[in-house]
Amino acid sequence: MVGTGTSGYNGNTKSGLLLPGTQVQINHPQGLSVALNGNVVFADSTNHLIRAYVPPTGPSTSHVIDDLAGLVSNGVPQGGFNGDGQWADQTKLQNPAAVTVTRGALLVIADTGNSRARQIGPSPLPPQLGGIRSASQRPVDHPQNPRRALAAKKRDN
Repeated sequence: MVGTGTSGYNGNTKSGLLLPGTQVQINHPQGLSVALNGNVVFADSTNHLIRAYVPPTGPSTSHVIDDLAGLVSNGVPQGGFNGDGQWADQTKLQNPAAVTVTRGALLVIADTGNSRARQIGPSPLPPQLGGIRSASQRPVDHPQNPRRALAAKKRDN
């Protein structure tokens, strides 16, 4: 359903359209979570990205991969750290190993290479933003108190 069988990165669009999941290369996928809307969110670890598999919504649509977090510059995923408070698609992650989605559409990421737990989006995202697919338009934060962030996650689930 997802991936070409060859490790790497080839983006997720062609001519401005999202590619079917079977045409998108991924590299060392890890730690997935299923959102309430049926999207499967996973860490594309070696590509330094958080991505979502979006199942078809009808007979004429295909399943696609949507990039939710991580910086891609000139068609190349950028690993590293460039601080907190950036928009999710402008935030560098370093080998994320896991991600979870709360009922409030908050993403909590194990940014393993940066030794941080990070979160995307307020909880809950406004319904008009479309939940998890709009999470890439929300800032990434480092929780001030990781125990409090995990307790909030447990409450949301």
